[in-house]
Amino acid sequence: MPKISVIVPIYNAEKYLERCVKSLIAQTFHDIEILLIDDGSTDASSILCARLKKEDSRIRILHKPNGGLSSARNAGLLAASGAFIGFVDADDTVSPTFFETLLQKIEQYHCDFAFCDLIRIESGKPPTLRSASLHGGYYDKRKIKRCVFPQLIMRDDLEYGPLLSVCVCLYRTSFLKEHDLRFDETVRYSEDNLFSACAG
Repeated sequence: MPKISVIVPIYNAEKYLERCVKSLIAQTFHDIEILLIDDGSTDASSILCARLKKEDSRIRILHKPNGGLSSARNAGLLAASGAFIGFVDADDTVSPTFFETLLQKIEQYHCDFAFCDLIRIESGKPPTLRSASLHGGYYDKRKIKRCVFPQLIMRDDLEYGPLLSVCVCLYRTSFLKEHDLRFDETVRYSEDNLFSACAG
């Protein structure tokens, strides 16, 4: 059974971190490594990482000087040992079957990555489904250009669709290495956009 590496960049995330990691520990797919990348946090995040590691041997912790989200994700990519890679932000939670379902789709269609919709939760607002206007199934390069690329354009409300978030994707590690896909560390905002566009 292939292993999944889940990369979690962390910067001053003590408020959300435990909830996030607990959702990863609870995955129905068990052969995962949880890479907690402490990007120079100044709060209690590093202490919390150490405590969580004691609860589950699948957790690995990397401490690095603060370099930003892209830098933390790149550090995780270098350290990952799984045949597949997923990204989860420290303030995210994922459903128990999240990685198992995405992996099943990758294996079913023999593709390089799979993605899904997400639910956005903001304080004081009802949860909202951020869904792509796409049918489920396999997309080859031609179909990606025709159907997926238009979804990458900013909408009239100045929001991007869910396709640009790496946190809804699972990637085949060999695909990322073959195309030398990394996050541009000079991009401080919307760094997902460039990475996802290159992956597509």
